[in-house]
Amino acid sequence: MGDDQTQVPPGLTCGHVGCMQPPVMPFDGLWPEAGSPEAKKLLCKDHLSEWQREARREEIGRKVLVFDPGLSVSARRYLIRKLRWVGSKRSESMVDSGEIDLPMRALLHRAQHAISIILQSSVYAADVEGQAVGETLLRRHEWEIATALRDITELGREHMQSNAGSSGPMTRAVLKSQEHALTLALNGTRSRVDALEHYAKQLQAADAAKSDWLHALRVSGTNDRYLDLVARTAADEHAIEEINSLTEQASIAQQAFQDRVHEVTLAAEALTLQDPQG
Repeated sequence: MGDDQTQVPPGLTCGHVGCMQPPVMPFDGLWPEAGSPEAKKLLCKDHLSEWQREARREEIGRKVLVFDPGLSVSARRYLIRKLRWVGSKRSESMVDSGEIDLPMRALLHRAQHAISIILQSSVYAADVEGQAVGETLLRRHEWEIATALRDITELGREHMQSNAGSSGPMTRAVLKSQEHALTLALNGTRSRVDALEHYAKQLQAADAAKSDWLHALRVSGTNDRYLDLVARTAADEHAIEEINSLTEQASIAQQAFQDRVHEVTLAAEALTLQDPQG
């Protein structure tokens, strides 16, 4: 049967309920004692393969996948199935967040968070000024940010390897120019993420202004009742002036909302200018 290390000690079986098949040797090559907690974790070849497939599915589920917005739904499903069963390979139509270094993965998360805020905005949904950045363009920004970060990651790793050994002045000059190119690309990507976040913040402010304006309108709608009450009781001119000012405050709130919408429009225009398709 070969080396004694490969022999399954007596009393050890697969830890899966009802399975009596011999377990696969642990990675460290040391068999646990029969009946121990470690022994109950051992699995036979078939159940180990099943467990690995399930663990892989869970890992895929935790990944962030960014697709080329031009892909159809069926094409996306195909890529997900391929990733699940074949493994992660570089695709020109999909970016797996695992392909991006952790520090830069935070940039992708920021961009996606900003896009989520934008799409949930009531002002964005209403498109008050007809200037909202379309979701297609937002997804195009997301895709290009993801692909840029992946390329920066790959080239950055290559640059580190090239920089590892001793080099002469000409090589150092080339490496320095490459490092400068990486810095420019990363700064440009950061600027795009900043623009998305600025647009998202302007929409949040516009949502708050809209809510305040609508509430002011609801409150001012009862002004006549308050005026009648004051007139029937004390006829206090000061109180009448205060209540009349509510209508003015509603107008001010409306203007504040319109100002916010204008700021949203400016932020949207900044993103539209960055659209390479336009």
